[in-house]
Amino acid sequence: MPLKLPSRPIQPTSYWAQLVFQFSVPTFIDAWRQKISNSPYSALLLTIHRSIKFIYKCICLICSSSRTNSSEIGRALTIAHTSRILTFTSDYRDNPEANECDMVSERVEGDGISNTWAIWRIDWALRHSKTLMNEKVTLETGSTEVEDVALAIMSVKSIDPVLSPTLISCLNRIRAANRSIQMILERINTPYNPETDAPRLKELWHLLKPNKPLDSLHTKAWQEIGFQGCDPATDFRGSASLGLDALIHFGKRYGKAAQALVEEAVDGGPSWYPWALASINITWWCVSLAKQHNLQYFFLLSSGDVQPFLVLQTRLTLLFHSYWRRLEPAPNVMEFEEKFKCFKCVVGQGLIKGLVGGPGVGWIGEVEPAVVSAS
Repeated sequence: MPLKLPSRPIQPTSYWAQLVFQFSVPTFIDAWRQKISNSPYSALLLTIHRSIKFIYKCICLICSSSRTNSSEIGRALTIAHTSRILTFTSDYRDNPEANECDMVSERVEGDGISNTWAIWRIDWALRHSKTLMNEKVTLETGSTEVEDVALAIMSVKSIDPVLSPTLISCLNRIRAANRSIQMILERINTPYNPETDAPRLKELWHLLKPNKPLDSLHTKAWQEIGFQGCDPATDFRGSASLGLDALIHFGKRYGKAAQALVEEAVDGGPSWYPWALASINITWWCVSLAKQHNLQYFFLLSSGDVQPFLVLQTRLTLLFHSYWRRLEPAPNVMEFEEKFKCFKCVVGQGLIKGLVGGPGVGWIGEVEPAVVSAS
C-alpha cells in the first residue's frame, strides 16, 4: 500500500521565505552567533564579535556607576532562570496541593528550563570563551563535578550566586549533550563485525521484509532494500555499526510504513534510489554535523545517549524520501548525488536552528504524521 505523503510538488521559495528561514531563531544575536560558528571566516567574525562586546562593555561602564554584567553567559543564564521560575510557578498553579519536596524532586528529574535556546547560548559562549578554557575542558571530560565548574564560571564572570542552581542545571544539560556526541563518535568508530552483527542484519531484514524469508546473508536480495550488492557489510564501511543502528531504528520507529517506504524507494521505476545507501549517507552526514556542534540544539534535549541522534537520523531519512519523490521533473538515480547535496545544504541550515526541514525541501511536520498514522 503506497504511503500517503504530501504529493504536491515543492514550490519555488520566495525571497521573503528565505529571509525568514535564515533568521528563524529567537533573536538577531543568535543568528549572528550561528553565522560565526558556521562561516569559513569564523576567526575574523569572532574577532569582530569580541570587539563589539568590548565596546558595549565600555559604554555600560561609562553610562552606569553600578556594576553591569555584560557577560553573554550571565545574560543567557538570566533568561534560563526566568524560564525555570515560570515552569515552577506553572507546576504549582496546576497542582497547588503538592508539597515543596514533591516539586523539588520533579525538578531534579526535569530541570524545568523550557528555553533550550538559553542553554544553547551558554554552551556557545563556553566553547568560544578565552577566559573559560579550563572550565570548558573539565566540563567536556567530566573530570570535575558540575557544581565546581559552575562555581568557577560564576567567579570568573561575576555572576549572581542566586543563579547558581540554574547554571548547574544548564551545565548538566551541556555535559549530557557532550556525552551524547562522545557516544556517537565511539559508535562510528566501532567497525562493522560480520559475526556479531549478523543477527542484527537479520533483524533489519525482518523489519523491512517480514513476509519474505532471508535464505543467506550473502544474497542479491539485499538490493531490494537499497544496498549495492550481495554483502551489506561493504556498505557500512563509512558509517560503521552506527549506520546499521539507524536502519534498524527506522524499521522499528515506522513499522509497516517503513516497509512501504522502502518498497516505494527501491521499486520506484525510473525515479528509484538506493534507500539503504541514502540512509547510511545521512548517518555519516549527521555525524559530521555533530562533530561541528551543529546538532547541539537536539543534543541539549537529550539525557546523554545516542537515542536523539537515531530519532533525528530517521526523521531526516523520511524527509529526504518525501523530498525526492516530490521533485519535478522526477529525478533518476544518476542525479542522486546532486539532489542529496542540495538537500544537505538547505536542511543543514535548519538543523543548526533546531528545525528539521527547510524551504524548497519540505518540513518533517507535514511528512511524519502521515507515516506515523500508517505505521
